[in-house]
This record gives sequence, C-alpha cells and structure tokens, in this order.
Amino acid sequence: MSPPKLLVADGDEGRCEAFRALLAARGAEVAAADGAAAARRAAGRRPAPDLALVDLGTLGEDALALCREFGGEIPTIVQLDAAAFTEENVGAALAAGASDCVMRLAPEALAPLLAAKLARLHGRADASAGGAMAPLVAGLTKTERRLLGVLLRNAGFACRRDYLHRELYGEAFFEGSRALDALVVKLRRGLGPLGAGIETVRGEGYRWNEALVAQRPRRFAARLLSARLLAALAGGALLAAAILALLRGGWLRDGLERAGEIVRDLPPLAPPSEGAAAALPGELPVRPAEGGISDPTGSIVIRWGGDASAPPAESPSPAPDGGPPGPNNERKTP
Repeated sequence: MSPPKLLVADGDEGRCEAFRALLAARGAEVAAADGAAAARRAAGRRPAPDLALVDLGTLGEDALALCREFGGEIPTIVQLDAAAFTEENVGAALAAGASDCVMRLAPEALAPLLAAKLARLHGRADASAGGAMAPLVAGLTKTERRLLGVLLRNAGFACRRDYLHRELYGEAFFEGSRALDALVVKLRRGLGPLGAGIETVRGEGYRWNEALVAQRPRRFAARLLSARLLAALAGGALLAAAILALLRGGWLRDGLERAGEIVRDLPPLAPPSEGAAAALPGELPVRPAEGGISDPTGSIVIRWGGDASAPPAESPSPAPDGGPPGPNNERKTP
C-alpha cells in the first residue's frame, strides 16, 4: 500500500522542505509546488494526492482557483497568515470549495494535524499522528472566527477584555460579563490541538502565542511522565502505610510470636527402647536400627539427633505393690 500523499502549494521553499521532512518521519509523502501551474501538474500525477494545502498569502487568487479546480476530488485546506485572516477571506475560501482553513503556523505545529488527516483520508489509522484533525475554521461560528482573527492580527500582544468585547459585539465591556470567556472556551474546543495557542493573561485578557502550540506535545509528554511517577510514589506510600499499620496494630507481631510458641511447645522426638517395634499404617513394621529406626528392607532410615552411639535411657518399672521403683522391685513378666 502506497503512503499517504500531501500536496503543498506554497511559495516558501523552506516551509515545503520542512513539511517534507516532518511528514516523511510519520510515513507520509509530500509533493511540493511553488505555484499554481506546478500544483496542477502534481495533482495530475498518479497516485493523486490525498490532501492539498495551498497558501493564500503567497499564491493569492491562484489559491482560490486551485480550490475550485480540485473541487471534491482532492480535499483542500487553505492557509491564511495573520494579515489575511479576515472573515471575507475565510468566506471566499470556503465558497471556492476549500474543505477548511488554517492559520499559517510553523510546520512543526501543523505537521501532526496534517498527518492525522492524511491517515484517515488514506483509510488507515495512525496512532502516532496525534489524533483526529479537528475542524479548524469551517466548524467555527462567525463570532468565533472574528475573535480568532483579532487574536492573530495582534499575535504576541495581550488583548484586553474591553477591546475584544468592543471588536466582537460593538459595545463596551462591563464587569461580570462571562460572554467573552465562554466564547474563548468554545473557540479553543473548535480549534482542537491548535487551541493551545490562545493564552490567558491574568488581569488583562487573552493573547495568541504560537510557541505554545509547538510546545504542546512536549508538555503533554511531561505531564504524562509526572502522572506516572506520582502514581508510583502514591502506590509505594500506600504499601508502606499498610505495613506500618500492621506492625503498629500488632497483628503481624502477634502472629509471629504465636507461631514461635507453637514450635517451642512441640514434644521432643524420643527413640523407642531397645527391642521395641512400632507399626506404621500399613503392613510394613518399623524396626530399630543403629541410632534410629528403619523399614524392614533398610532402605529408609530415620536417625535420632544427638549422640547416636549412646543407648536410650531405660525407664524404671514401678513396684508391684505400688511402692517406689527400684532395682529389686522390677515387674516380672509371667
């Protein structure tokens, strides 16, 4: 199966090369064109591109012409720089047949989104592409697009709330209004991963910061690693707390002490007296052996501990009349 293919129509050769390198690392192919004629030739080759990215800033009206020519055969995304990001240009691009519009950001920020879009258009899932590409501009309302345009045209500068409110609604901002904050939340959600570029400036308002978009994957990886470390530390702390609770409660200590008492109270193993024979369950008798006992074949021998050469002590027999035992008061066997 051939790799997914992206057609980049951009007059900036450096950006085209950056897209080629970044998407090649994600398993995609880039066909670069520096003008409308080259873009048409690249689109006519087989296999045809799965997606086209045309730049309105460097191609001008030719970008809209390409959108009309490609039509529904090749989904086309139009790039708009900050100066060209106006409601009129966005509306013209969508009316010309563009499937979507996107801000002209650094290739490092756009490459993961384009790779995800290519993977799905090509009929395969690509987990390394960074997730599904959210609708960038086509899915936004007009008010959300105006807010994004104002932020882009003032990129790097904090836009105060009263200024944004006046640009959007034509009226002065009043304290307690949450309309602007709610609109920013919807805009961030509509932009998907690119919504990270809208930075909140405490006490002032909002600012577009493109550097935050490029840093988003690294920040996500750092947060994931921190979460895993915290989970491991929490698990270790819980285990240590459980062991301390057992020791402090005495359950573990009492159990060990009780086990030791049971072992100490076991009766000692005493050898049978000379000439005695015991019977184990079964038909084989147990007979005395040197320093212990054995089975009749002598293959299994159990020896007593201590000095095996010392004979076991004989117990004195009680006197027949119930008196104290002694050498002259042995029980006679009839």
